[in-house]
This record gives sequence, C-alpha cells and structure tokens, in this order.
Amino acid sequence: MSEPTSREELHKLLARLSEALPARDAGRLPLAPDTRFTENGQEVPPTEGIWAIATGVRPHLLEFVDAATSQAGFMTVAEEHGQPVGLTARLKTALGRITELELIVARGAPLFNPEGMTGPSPMLKSIEAARRASRSELIAAANAYFDALVSGDGDSIPVTAECRRLENGTHTVLVESTAFGSSVASQGLNLFRMGVAEQINTQFFTHVINRTRDRRFVVDEEQSLVVGFAAWDEGARRTYAEVPGHGRIDLPPLFLKPHTNLVSEAFQVEDGRIGAIHAIFDYFPYGMKTGW
Repeated sequence: MSEPTSREELHKLLARLSEALPARDAGRLPLAPDTRFTENGQEVPPTEGIWAIATGVRPHLLEFVDAATSQAGFMTVAEEHGQPVGLTARLKTALGRITELELIVARGAPLFNPEGMTGPSPMLKSIEAARRASRSELIAAANAYFDALVSGDGDSIPVTAECRRLENGTHTVLVESTAFGSSVASQGLNLFRMGVAEQINTQFFTHVINRTRDRRFVVDEEQSLVVGFAAWDEGARRTYAEVPGHGRIDLPPLFLKPHTNLVSEAFQVEDGRIGAIHAIFDYFPYGMKTGW
C-alpha cells in the first residue's frame, strides 16, 4: 500500500486541476496510466465534456482534503464557452499520481446562482481542534441528514437552528421564498423561511425523494468538514404532499417527472452539530448510476 499523499501536495494538485481545465489539457496533471475519469456519472475521456469546452475556473467556494485516503476536491464555478456552470471535483492519488478524477457539472440546474458558488465561502469557519468532529462523527452527521430527507425526521439531524444551506449557490433555509419555491409558498408553506430541521420535519421531501443511495464520503478533519457524494432518486410517485398541520400541497411540475439528482454536499460540524451546508447537484435520468 502506498503512503498517503500530504495535505500540501493534495492542495497543489487541486490548483493544477484548476489550471488544466480551462487550458483543456489533462496532460498537465500527473496521471496514472489507468486513471478513471467520470463526468456526471459517465466515463468520459479528458478530451470531451467539460475538458473540451472549459474557458475558466473561478476562485474555489471550498476545498476539501482527506490525506488519510489520498483524496481531495473542490466546489466552485467553472465556465464553458464563457458561461457559468457549477463544478464539484474529486480526485484520488496513489504513488503521487492521480488514479481517479470525478467531476459533477451542474449546467443550469435548479436554484442556480453562480455568484453564490464563487469563493471563498463566507459560511465556513476555521474551527479550533477541541471543537472539531472526528471522522466517524462527520460521516454520521452527513448520513443523518441524508436519512432524514427520506424519513422526514428533521430532529434526528445534529444541526444548529442557525445552520445556513446553499444549494447551487442559492440560500434555501432561513430566507424568504425564492422563485424556485414560489409555487409551494403560494399554497401557504414557505419552506425556505424555515431552518433545516423544521423544513425536513414538514415531511414534504418524503413525498419527493424515494431514497438517497450510493453514498461516499471525503472527510477533512482539519476543517471539520465532510463532503458526501450520492444519488437521490425522485420517482414522482405522487402529485401532492400531505404536510402535518398544514394539509395538501400540490407538487411543482419539476417533481412530477421521475429523475435522479447526482449530489455533492459539504457539511461543516462544530461542537457536534452541522453549522453550514453547501451543495452542488443537477438532475439526470431516473435511476442513473454515480459511476463509482
């Protein structure tokens, strides 16, 4: 087994990746002979997809480094033909070379606000060692969130009442309703005004999300941060949601067609509770695989 790659070297590789993409030249990276590349769950050679049309990479919203598993990545805004897209990148190394390179490219996804994904994130903190979570605690917190989306039990999530969440650059908790949520808010349920636990406790999402599957985690203990990669299946099983204490909510058209969300979601934990969430995702054919 090879020695883990250091944090410093992993950060350098992320910088090189940010330069290689707009140069459209994966040859600038130290690649292993059998490096696996995926874009949005599909095996795509590094001469096609975003590699063929990237024109820029903006300052990273956040970086995550897991030296114990020689993995690292970033969330940011890239540009294709000068137009912004959301981008999450994850790489893995062995013997100093990149063996895995996974990209999630959100091209005009729901809630898309490029300015909210251009970094560095004002929501993330530098957390002192005594207040950081362990690797197992970070993974457990992320799993609790993914589980609660399906169970509707927001109280099971270790999350602060003040936790902020940005999805594709848009605030989706503790704000007035966005245009995306207007059809639900017009029925008297303003989900975006709520906090994370309160929002999930409405059980609205249990009518939308069948399951959260194929979960993988990259853990940055130094930042007390975990990034979860997963697929959420939304099967359009119902045309409405029954919300306890509120009643029937007709679902927006987006949720009336089966699709799968390919998700990358970052959680920062302080004193055992999630205090900030960043997600980049897009919608794809129902049941699609993550590629990993």
